[in-house]
Amino acid sequence: VLHLALRVFVLCRYCDGAIRADRLADVLCLRKEAEFFQVPEAAEIISDRLLAIAISDTVKLNVGGELFETSRKTLTLCPFFRDLLEGREERAGHELIFLDRNPAFFGILLDYLRSGCSKQVLAHHLSELPDDMVTYFMDDMKNFYEVQ
Repeated sequence: VLHLALRVFVLCRYCDGAIRADRLADVLCLRKEAEFFQVPEAAEIISDRLLAIAISDTVKLNVGGELFETSRKTLTLCPFFRDLLEGREERAGHELIFLDRNPAFFGILLDYLRSGCSKQVLAHHLSELPDDMVTYFMDDMKNFYEVQ
Protein backbone atom coordinates (compact mmCIF):
# COMPACT_ATOMS: atom_id res chain seq x y z
CA VAL A 1 0.00 0.00 0.00
CA LEU A 2 2.84 2.40 0.83
CA HIS A 3 4.51 1.59 -2.48
CA LEU A 4 1.30 2.42 -4.35
CA ALA A 5 0.87 5.65 -2.37
CA LEU A 6 4.40 6.67 -3.28
CA ARG A 7 3.79 5.95 -6.97
CA VAL A 8 0.57 7.97 -6.92
CA PHE A 9 2.37 10.85 -5.19
CA VAL A 10 5.18 10.84 -7.76
CA LEU A 11 2.66 10.64 -10.57
CA CYS A 12 0.76 13.64 -9.20
CA ARG A 13 3.94 15.69 -8.86
CA TYR A 14 4.89 14.82 -12.45
CA CYS A 15 1.41 15.74 -13.69
CA ASP A 16 1.48 19.08 -11.92
CA GLY A 17 4.89 19.88 -13.43
CA ALA A 18 3.81 18.78 -16.91
CA ILE A 19 0.64 20.83 -16.72
CA ARG A 20 2.58 23.94 -15.64
CA ALA A 21 5.00 23.33 -18.55
CA ASP A 22 2.02 23.16 -20.95
CA ARG A 23 2.62 19.47 -21.77
CA LEU A 24 -0.97 18.29 -21.51
CA ALA A 25 -0.38 15.55 -24.11
CA ASP A 26 2.04 13.89 -21.65
CA VAL A 27 -0.59 14.00 -18.91
CA LEU A 28 -3.27 12.53 -21.19
CA CYS A 29 -0.89 9.71 -22.12
CA LEU A 30 -0.24 9.02 -18.43
CA ARG A 31 -3.96 8.81 -17.76
CA LYS A 32 -4.34 6.23 -20.54
CA GLU A 33 -1.43 4.24 -19.08
CA ALA A 34 -2.95 4.37 -15.59
CA GLU A 35 -6.22 3.06 -17.00
CA PHE A 36 -4.43 0.35 -19.02
CA PHE A 37 -2.39 -0.85 -16.03
CA GLN A 38 -5.51 -0.66 -13.88
CA VAL A 39 -4.33 1.92 -11.37
CA PRO A 40 -7.69 3.63 -10.81
CA GLU A 41 -6.39 5.94 -8.07
CA ALA A 42 -3.83 7.42 -10.45
CA ALA A 43 -6.31 7.70 -13.33
CA GLU A 44 -8.80 9.49 -11.07
CA ILE A 45 -6.20 11.91 -9.72
CA ILE A 46 -4.95 12.71 -13.22
CA SER A 47 -8.53 13.29 -14.44
CA ASP A 48 -9.21 15.61 -11.49
CA ARG A 49 -6.09 17.63 -12.25
CA LEU A 50 -6.98 17.87 -15.96
CA LEU A 51 -10.49 19.03 -15.08
CA ALA A 52 -9.13 21.70 -12.74
CA ILE A 53 -6.84 22.98 -15.49
CA ALA A 54 -9.66 23.02 -18.05
CA ILE A 55 -11.85 25.06 -15.71
CA SER A 56 -9.11 27.49 -14.75
CA ASP A 57 -8.11 27.95 -18.39
CA THR A 58 -11.54 29.31 -19.32
CA VAL A 59 -12.26 33.03 -19.06
CA LYS A 60 -15.79 34.43 -19.25
CA LEU A 61 -16.36 38.04 -20.24
CA ASN A 62 -19.35 40.33 -20.46
CA VAL A 63 -18.43 42.85 -23.12
CA GLY A 64 -21.03 45.57 -23.52
CA GLY A 65 -23.77 43.16 -22.44
CA GLU A 66 -22.71 40.29 -24.70
CA LEU A 67 -21.17 37.16 -23.17
CA PHE A 68 -17.91 35.71 -24.48
CA GLU A 69 -15.93 32.68 -23.33
CA THR A 70 -12.42 31.87 -24.44
CA SER A 71 -9.16 30.45 -23.18
CA ARG A 72 -6.69 32.29 -20.99
CA LYS A 73 -3.99 31.40 -23.52
CA THR A 74 -5.86 33.25 -26.29
CA LEU A 75 -6.54 36.35 -24.22
CA THR A 76 -3.00 36.69 -22.89
CA LEU A 77 -1.72 37.27 -26.42
CA CYS A 78 -3.03 40.79 -25.79
CA PRO A 79 -1.04 42.91 -23.27
CA PHE A 80 -4.23 44.37 -21.78
CA PHE A 81 -5.60 40.94 -20.88
CA ARG A 82 -2.23 39.58 -19.79
CA ASP A 83 -2.11 42.36 -17.18
CA LEU A 84 -5.79 42.01 -16.31
CA LEU A 85 -5.60 38.25 -15.75
CA GLU A 86 -2.36 38.25 -13.81
CA GLY A 87 -3.08 36.84 -10.37
CA ARG A 88 -6.57 35.63 -11.28
CA GLU A 89 -5.64 31.97 -11.90
CA GLU A 90 -7.72 30.57 -9.05
CA ARG A 91 -10.84 32.50 -9.93
CA ALA A 92 -10.76 32.19 -13.72
CA GLY A 93 -13.71 30.31 -15.10
CA HIS A 94 -15.87 31.34 -12.13
CA GLU A 95 -15.70 35.12 -12.34
CA LEU A 96 -17.37 37.13 -15.08
CA ILE A 97 -15.16 40.00 -16.23
CA PHE A 98 -17.07 43.08 -17.38
CA LEU A 99 -15.70 45.37 -20.10
CA ASP A 100 -17.64 48.44 -21.15
CA ARG A 101 -16.58 48.11 -24.79
CA ASN A 102 -18.25 47.49 -28.14
CA PRO A 103 -19.01 43.74 -28.35
CA ALA A 104 -18.78 43.70 -32.15
CA PHE A 105 -15.25 45.11 -31.94
CA PHE A 106 -14.37 42.67 -29.18
CA GLY A 107 -15.52 39.79 -31.41
CA ILE A 108 -13.08 40.98 -34.07
CA LEU A 109 -10.28 41.26 -31.51
CA LEU A 110 -11.03 37.77 -30.21
CA ASP A 111 -11.01 36.30 -33.72
CA TYR A 112 -7.71 38.08 -34.38
CA LEU A 113 -6.18 36.63 -31.20
CA ARG A 114 -7.55 33.13 -31.94
CA SER A 115 -5.89 33.25 -35.34
CA GLY A 116 -2.52 33.80 -33.68
CA CYS A 117 -2.64 37.54 -34.47
CA SER A 118 -2.94 37.04 -38.21
CA LYS A 119 -2.90 40.36 -40.08
CA GLN A 120 -4.98 38.70 -42.82
CA VAL A 121 -7.79 37.92 -40.38
CA LEU A 122 -7.72 41.50 -39.10
CA ALA A 123 -7.69 42.89 -42.66
CA HIS A 124 -10.69 40.72 -43.55
CA HIS A 125 -12.71 42.04 -40.60
CA LEU A 126 -11.68 45.63 -41.26
CA SER A 127 -12.82 45.33 -44.88
CA GLU A 128 -16.30 44.45 -43.60
CA LEU A 129 -16.55 47.49 -41.31
CA PRO A 130 -17.98 50.77 -42.58
CA ASP A 131 -15.16 53.23 -43.34
CA ASP A 132 -16.09 55.57 -40.48
CA MET A 133 -15.84 52.69 -37.98
CA VAL A 134 -12.35 51.49 -38.98
CA THR A 135 -10.57 54.43 -37.32
CA TYR A 136 -12.68 54.05 -34.17
CA PHE A 137 -11.92 50.32 -34.05
CA MET A 138 -8.18 50.81 -34.59
CA ASP A 139 -8.07 53.49 -31.86
CA ASP A 140 -9.84 51.09 -29.50
CA MET A 141 -7.37 48.32 -30.35
CA LYS A 142 -4.35 50.57 -29.81
CA ASN A 143 -5.45 52.70 -26.84
CA PHE A 144 -7.57 50.29 -24.83
CA TYR A 145 -6.38 46.79 -25.70
CA GLU A 146 -2.77 47.86 -26.43
CA VAL A 147 -2.65 45.89 -29.70
CA GLN A 148 -0.57 47.48 -32.45
